[in-house]
Amino acid sequence: KILASGTTTVNTVTGAIILTSISNDFQGPVNLTGGTTQITDANGLTLGTLSTGALTVIANAPLPATPGALNLGSGTVGGDLQATSNNGAVTQATGATEKLVVTGITTIDAGAETITLTQQNNDFQNTVNLTGGTSVNIQDINNLLLGAPVLAQNTAFSAIAGQTLTLPAAPIATGNQTLTLRSLNGSLATSGNLSGTGITLSGSSGLTIGHDVTDAGNLSLSTTDNMINQTGGKILASGTTTVNTVTGAIILTSISNDFQGPVNLTGGTTQITDA
Repeated sequence: KILASGTTTVNTVTGAIILTSISNDFQGPVNLTGGTTQITDANGLTLGTLSTGALTVIANAPLPATPGALNLGSGTVGGDLQATSNNGAVTQATGATEKLVVTGITTIDAGAETITLTQQNNDFQNTVNLTGGTSVNIQDINNLLLGAPVLAQNTAFSAIAGQTLTLPAAPIATGNQTLTLRSLNGSLATSGNLSGTGITLSGSSGLTIGHDVTDAGNLSLSTTDNMINQTGGKILASGTTTVNTVTGAIILTSISNDFQGPVNLTGGTTQITDA
């Protein structure tokens, strides 16, 4: 096993790195430069600066009673990223310029714990698969392609894309917690049923709702001078619904819609229907 009390720096230039004993204990940051990389820790693990090929990282490998956090650090993974924390919270470096760039598929498994990957310059260039609990949050400066998230019951979920957020063809359910889905400079379209308590759907270039949206709290729908168009499904909102397109058209005309609280409307030509 490797026991390192301070910073560990591993540099193979382009060679593989395999440090996979489940008894390893890297107690300080681990900087990794190399090709395909695998690293395992018996406890929580903090990665530092990354410049690797495909990266597999496992924290809390022997399943300790009190798992530590897995901090993914910052830098570039030139391939797939597979991170398993065994019920430790998953985070990343949070300095002003810190970011994660992953060219392949990103798979993050935090068990029932939180995932916080919210640096605005992150760039996940392929599908992102997330498993977590309590609170799962991810942000990308460009397009963000979500796989179907696996969420513990009553887990808040937030996904924000600097360009277009593409949703999975699967339900996303957050129970009594919030659900936030945003395309800051692109369009947003549902691909499966959405449910939660306090749902925010925003696509600056347009919002298309083609599936059921069930909100036990307040519902927010928005664009920037572009249409909100309901092409299928039904909207059930228990609290206040706020719809704002600035000047864009609003079309929410399913005969099964049920807006149970007040509906605030700001936009251009508007059509709304309630059962």
